[in-house]
Amino acid sequence: MKKLRFTFFCIFLTIGLLKSQVNTYSPYSYFGVGELENSFHPTSISMGGVNSTLSEINYVNFKNPSSYSYLELTSFEIGNKTNFSKISNNSIDQNNFTTRLSHISLGFPLSKKIGFAVSLVPFSSVGYDITSTMEDSELGTVQHTYSGEGGFNQFLIGTSWAPVKNISIGLNCNWNFGTISKNTYVSTGNSPVYFGDEIIYSIGDVNYDIGFLYNYNINDYQLKIGSVFSPEKKISSSINRSQYTYSYSNNFINVLDTISIETNHLNSDLSLPLNYSIGISLENIDSWILALDYSYTNWAISDNILWDQTTYSLVDQNEFSFGAQIVPKKDDIYNYFNTVEYRFGLSYSSGYLDLANISHENIRSTNLEQISFSFGMGLPINNLASMFHLGLKYNTTISSDDPSMINQNYLSFNLAMTLNEKWFKKIKID
Repeated sequence: MKKLRFTFFCIFLTIGLLKSQVNTYSPYSYFGVGELENSFHPTSISMGGVNSTLSEINYVNFKNPSSYSYLELTSFEIGNKTNFSKISNNSIDQNNFTTRLSHISLGFPLSKKIGFAVSLVPFSSVGYDITSTMEDSELGTVQHTYSGEGGFNQFLIGTSWAPVKNISIGLNCNWNFGTISKNTYVSTGNSPVYFGDEIIYSIGDVNYDIGFLYNYNINDYQLKIGSVFSPEKKISSSINRSQYTYSYSNNFINVLDTISIETNHLNSDLSLPLNYSIGISLENIDSWILALDYSYTNWAISDNILWDQTTYSLVDQNEFSFGAQIVPKKDDIYNYFNTVEYRFGLSYSSGYLDLANISHENIRSTNLEQISFSFGMGLPINNLASMFHLGLKYNTTISSDDPSMINQNYLSFNLAMTLNEKWFKKIKID
């Protein structure tokens, strides 16, 4: 009971930390639901993001709920992600640093065929501060400042069932919640009174993921085929908008007069798009894994996905991931480093932002494409039952040949601890 109380304490603590932190400084987080987090298990991150077929007895792969049937121990995990990013174009060169809790998970078997898990992960992050100036013959220097912060998160509750040998199916019910605040400030050189516009978007609703996993054994090898499907879902949300005048002094905004306050004045249904992924992997048990994944997200279903009345467009996103894991000798009792899991991966994403519409220019590359390379290690502790995860991921954008468009480079450092043991034991009385 004490362990369960501690676990739920960690979950509620993580909710507070996820809501209070600034997790990105990307100007592209202005669009859509913000910068997508693509939250994966640390094993998946170090293997390029493959996740459709990852299924082990001692950790929770919350991206594919059908993997929960493979759990044999109670698995509790908490992780941290640190980002070093560089944003640049022909006029800016900016370095940023963020760190935060990345996920928390708990999973355990309910029977030999049924598994259960809960997880808390970020879905998207918003964090930008953009300023533009122009000269007006009557108003003088006019300055527009656009800032935003916040993000959306998911609390997942899932279960899976293996109706027959080597086949399992699973379901995640995801509670989507969070708040995004977007502010516009307009100031002029000829007036001490400025104009402000604040829009606060809040969501709270459920969507779901369906997972499938097939495992075919060939002597010492395992061939796995996995898939995850998430249908399009309208998410209930609320919008609060206020417009006001203010003065600015000593780095503080002093509101002078409220011009208008509106609630739910726009379409308050947020569309989470259809998504599916499919993957295949070949594994030499306790030795190596090779995995390949493909994922598709139908972002183009709604240009106004976050109730914006702008002209930018979202486009369908395609992602390809490849990953490998090698364990030199898992049962080596003399050389610890032979028992370490060494992971490698690479991935490509076509992106979901149409840069041609954002810049209103005829540029050759229209999508915010991304390429990433990753490496990581799983360091066993406590006789291989538990594990400490280390991971590095380098991600770069391929925005366009237009020098005014912003390029982003990230170096992510991922840490996680997985603790495994039997929490539920049958007591025999003679």
